[in-house]
Parts: sequence; structure tokens; C-alpha cells
Amino acid sequence: MDFGASEDAVATLWRKLEDNLCQFKEGENLDSEWNTSFDLEIRAMEELQSKLSERLVLRKRARNSAAPINQLPTEIIIDILRCCLPPNHKAQSRTRTTLALVCHLWHIVVESSPPLWSVICSEDAIGDVSRALSKSGQTQLDLVGFWSTPSPFVAQNTFLNVITAHSQRWRSLKLQLIVATPNFMAEAAAPQLEYLSFAMSERRWTGTKALNLFNGRPTPRLRHLSLHGVPVQWSTLSSPNLSTLTVRNIVNLGPSLSELFTALSRHSSLAVLSIISIPGLEDTEFEGGPVELPRLRTLTIGWLPVPTVHQMMETLKIPIDCQARFRLRVRDSPITSLFPPDTFHLSQRCVIDASQIIVTFSVIQNVSNTVRLKSNGLWSLDLTLDGAQAAGDFLAWFSSPEVVSTGAVDIPVRLELIGDEPRIDLFCRPLSSFNSIRRITLRHDFRPSSPSAVLRYLSIAAEHDQHSLSFPFPGLEELHVEKPTRSLLHDISTMLTNRYTLSSAFGSSPPLQRIIMGKEYAGGEVGSLGEFWPSPLSGLLDIVDSSGIQLSWWGKQLTGVAGGGILDLLARNSAT
Repeated sequence: MDFGASEDAVATLWRKLEDNLCQFKEGENLDSEWNTSFDLEIRAMEELQSKLSERLVLRKRARNSAAPINQLPTEIIIDILRCCLPPNHKAQSRTRTTLALVCHLWHIVVESSPPLWSVICSEDAIGDVSRALSKSGQTQLDLVGFWSTPSPFVAQNTFLNVITAHSQRWRSLKLQLIVATPNFMAEAAAPQLEYLSFAMSERRWTGTKALNLFNGRPTPRLRHLSLHGVPVQWSTLSSPNLSTLTVRNIVNLGPSLSELFTALSRHSSLAVLSIISIPGLEDTEFEGGPVELPRLRTLTIGWLPVPTVHQMMETLKIPIDCQARFRLRVRDSPITSLFPPDTFHLSQRCVIDASQIIVTFSVIQNVSNTVRLKSNGLWSLDLTLDGAQAAGDFLAWFSSPEVVSTGAVDIPVRLELIGDEPRIDLFCRPLSSFNSIRRITLRHDFRPSSPSAVLRYLSIAAEHDQHSLSFPFPGLEELHVEKPTRSLLHDISTMLTNRYTLSSAFGSSPPLQRIIMGKEYAGGEVGSLGEFWPSPLSGLLDIVDSSGIQLSWWGKQLTGVAGGGILDLLARNSAT
């Protein structure tokens, strides 16, 4: 096209148009011949404008195609665009649209690249879902569906019906259901499926049938199966290469021990197994032989009755280097329930691996206590104990012959205390003679007078037995106060003075090494420090300095700092 000639033609047409408009303004009559000439001129200009627009589009496309990123091979551009797609499945469709609007080349790449359409979410309109399924070609699909309110019942069933027609291409399927749909996969086959996750959204599975997993058709590539509140027909599970299985919170139609162990026996390739809160496992027995899981590396069992856990651990044959974590509720005497005769000594194995015991005592009525065996080894145990006496009985077990014989003695114990003063003596008095308690934390949710009541037990003689007294909490090394007050600092000073006086009477050297005030880590607010200075903090500093105890305030050390830690900290705090 001769753009010079085009510009002359445009100028000529524009001058003629101006002349015609001037004649019109002067009120001259417009005869039919003049009107015809005017229309011809407009059509000529519109034709010229269209040709110029086309030329402009072509020049812009040429310019964009010359951009360095668009010089890359198409396969690399597709990989770059895939990296632009967010991990949030809900934004995939919106992001694809945005990428397609960048330039003509990207529009072509997005529209013609099946891998960019392989992630599909239920939040898109059903038309967009169908379009994505069509444009994804034969690419493997990653599907996400979730519904949180009762309104989208129809939307859930519609989405499931649409995606089931493409089950041959499923790679991953993650669904959070709101209504039981036991048979939507019964006629499907998913030979490429690798990841499968089901959960119920705020509701229990209300159907009378459990989920049918492909009616027993094999899923040879399935590696991960997660069931949260969704029961399945275990006989329909056929995944010989399954490596991760999570089953939790299945209240209705949950498996029995026999069903669970039978399913596990068919999946010996499991490396990760998690079984949490399945009431159907209670009061059932398994009369079969051992279940071999030779590849198991991580085992989690939670919120099941202790006898059920004992039977499970007697049946499961797992490698000696398998890491295991148990979360149990103990309603009876912990020693009786955890160490029944002629059965698997679950806690004994946990204690062998334990490096620290964390005990949270709640002295609030009807609030359970917890004992956590924090392990640097392979097995760990979290116990929820009903009543302070049960928690005390469990700690008393550590001085029993069963523990002494394992060599797992003197394991450091941390006490975290919350609650009310009237019930503090229920656990402080029996525990004060334990040598293994290394740290006591007075939680921020203590009632105002309760911390002081605990401190009194740190400076009065412990009842070692009915006929003798001993130094209180003889192994205590750290005291942590999450919410210090002026009166509490006075009480700590008094406790330290009385504790050292008491140590002289028993001929013991108290090992208290550190007092932590406020948050344990540096970076917290220290603006309130001035309220405690000079009194009562100065008196406490005199005591801890003379005894070599470290004192920290919200992660900042106040003692043992060159130039005087407290003065330096107050100076910096005042400057701000």
C-alpha cells in the first residue's frame, strides 16, 4: 500500500467535506446529486479508515512479535505462562483470560495450549468448566471442587457429572462435599489418577451408603488418598502403589478394625499412614494375622481408645525406624490403661525415644490436661488426661521400675500451668518432689492470684513420702512468666529468698538457672519495663545477680550484659 498517496487522498477528501459542510451551514438546499456525492465520500473515507486500522493492527503485531520473550520457542512460552498461573485454583480461569489479553501471540498460545487449561475449579461457571475440559484436549486434569453452603446442591452434582465423563484423564481430584454422593464414581475409571482427596464441608456424611471408589476398578497410579469425614467402601479400593493414606473424623459408616486391616494388608507399599478419630474402630476386634507394612516411614494415630491403639500396634508390623506419633485420650488411670499386662507397651516405647516431656495442667474445672512426650527420636506421645490426678499419676510412673529398667530416667519435664488458685494444690503438692521437672511456665491465662499460689510451692518443703520432707522441685532450671505484674515480681523475689534459705536446711544446691519474663523470643514490646523500675525489678535483679541466674525480659537479657543490661535497655527504651 502507498501510504503517501493515501495521505493525499485523505487530505483531498477532508477539504471537500469541509466545503460541503460550509454550504450546509449557509442554508443552501442539498439536492439529490449533492447527497449522493456526500455519501460516496463518506464510504471512501470509511474504507480508507478500515484499511489503515488493519495496517495498524498488523504493525502492532509485528512489533509485539519482535519482543525478546516472543522470540522464544512456543513450548518455552507455554512453560512461562504456566508459571504465571497462581497456585490458587479459584484464580486460574481469571488469570488465563488476563494472559490472553496481553498480545495477539499470547492469545493464540493460550487458546491453543491444552496444558494451560488442565486445572479446573468448581467456582467457575459450568460453561467455563465445559470449555476448559474441551480446550484441555487429552491433557491430564487437576480438578478442585468445594461447596460451603447448602445452596449449591445442584451445582455440586452438575460439576461432578461433567467431570466424571473425563475420568480417564484425571490426575488429581480434590473435593470438599456438602451432600453425600456415594455413587458418582461407581461407573468411572481413572487409570491416570495420582492424588485423591475427599472432605465433608461442615456436615456429616448423611447417606446410607459409603463412597464407591470406581467399583473396584484399579487405580494403578494412585499415590495419595485422603478421607476427611467421608466413608468409603473399602472393598472397592484397589491401588497397589498407594503410598499415603489419611483417614480421619469418619463418624457415620466408618470402618471396623477388620475392614481397615484388610484394606491395609492389600496396600503394603504405604509410606505414610494417619488414622484419627474413627469411632467405628472402637469395640471391634481383628482376628486375622499380622499386617505387614514394610515401607512405612510415618505413622499417626489419634483420638482412639487406648485398648484399640494397643490392638492396632500389636497387629501392624512396621519397620523399626518408622516415626510414630500418638494422640490419645485417657479416661482411666494412665498406668492401668497404658500398661495393661501381656500387651504392647506403647508409652514405654515412646519414653525410650523421649527427649522432653511437656505437661499442660489445667486446674479449671472440667478442662482436660495434656501430657506431650516431645521426642527427638522416632516415637512421640500426646495424652489428654481427665483430671489433674491422672496427670500426676502419669508423671509418677517415670520413677517406677518399668521406666527405670529402660534407662529412660530423668527425662526433662516442662509444666505449663493455667487455671484457678483453689485447685492448684491438686497437682503442685504431689509433683513438688519430682526431680525431672525442669521448667515451669505460668501461662498468661492464669487468674491473677494463681501464679503466686504456685510460687509458694517452690519455696516450701515437699512431702517426699508420709514420713519425710524434701527440697521442692529439686530439678527446676527455668521459670517462665508469660504475663509479669508488679506483685508477681515481688513474689518471685520472696520465693527465691525462701528457696535459698530452704536449700541450706536440706543441704542441696538449687539448680535454677533462668527466669523468663513475657514472650520468650526477642522482638516483643518492652515499653512497660519502666513501670517496674526501680521497684520491684531492682530488688529482683540484686537477687538473681548474686546467684548467677539469667533474667530476660521479652527475649532481651537483663543480667550478665556488659555495661549493665537493665540500664542500657532502659536508656534505649526512653530514647524511643
